[in-house]
Amino acid sequence: MVGILSISNAKDEKMKIVKVLNHNSVIVKNKYNQEVILTGKGIAYGFNRGDEVNQELIDKEFILNESNNSEFKNVYETLTDEELETTLEIIKYAKTKIENIDDTIYLTLADHIHGIVERFKKGVNFLNPLQFDIKLLYSTEYGIGLKALEIIDDYLFIKMPEDEAATIAIHIANACFFKDMTKLFDYMSIVKDVMAIVHFKFKIKYDESSLSYLRFLSHLKYLAQRIIAKDNPLDGQDNKALLKAIKTEVKEYYECALEIAQYINDKYKCPLSESEVLYLCINLKQIVSNTKIDK
Repeated sequence: MVGILSISNAKDEKMKIVKVLNHNSVIVKNKYNQEVILTGKGIAYGFNRGDEVNQELIDKEFILNESNNSEFKNVYETLTDEELETTLEIIKYAKTKIENIDDTIYLTLADHIHGIVERFKKGVNFLNPLQFDIKLLYSTEYGIGLKALEIIDDYLFIKMPEDEAATIAIHIANACFFKDMTKLFDYMSIVKDVMAIVHFKFKIKYDESSLSYLRFLSHLKYLAQRIIAKDNPLDGQDNKALLKAIKTEVKEYYECALEIAQYINDKYKCPLSESEVLYLCINLKQIVSNTKIDK
């Protein structure tokens, strides 16, 4: 895991440059003899090995440990000044939209930005088959991705297709929630598959701008996060009477909720509690009742 110290800690100690990576990043050793990457605009400009770092230019400080030392060094040594500035600017913007972004984003996004430039030089563009799903499930992160395309154009003079916004959104979401790309894709699969079950069961056409749709999507996203995180299931109290009434009064929604619960248990080995089936059933009734039939 990438470690990051507060800016105030970095400025409290004098550090000498061990290696200049580029104009905006250097490797130093701190008072604990730990290797640290310091980034900041122009932090290395005009400086050499053995020179003392200008404290006022320090933006971020990354402590390198055994697990990330070579990987972090390799990525930052390959970055141009413009690529690093682009990376930092995107992350700076992202943090105005999302509070809890893990520091691994400084590694993964930097590597990705460098890859964008290399692909551009070769005239290679990749389509993202998950663009629609990412835009739907991670609207905030996708918006950051769109802004990132503007920053890439401003700093690197590269115009990327909108598919790239989805790929950047994945990196942001991964740093926010999962730290593991496999878990991210499982999360997306749960939401997408459940929505497909409901669509085919009730022959409905989703209105992505409707309140009922947004509520249903929010419920599914929360449920999927719980499943992926292996958290304990919700276990409400005194729901037996309500559940009994639902079984008879809105039987079709209850049966669909059971079908979804079975799918989740079969694929993810995660049983839903009676309360979760109940809440799912209530949300199913709301979304179906307020959505047009797809003829």
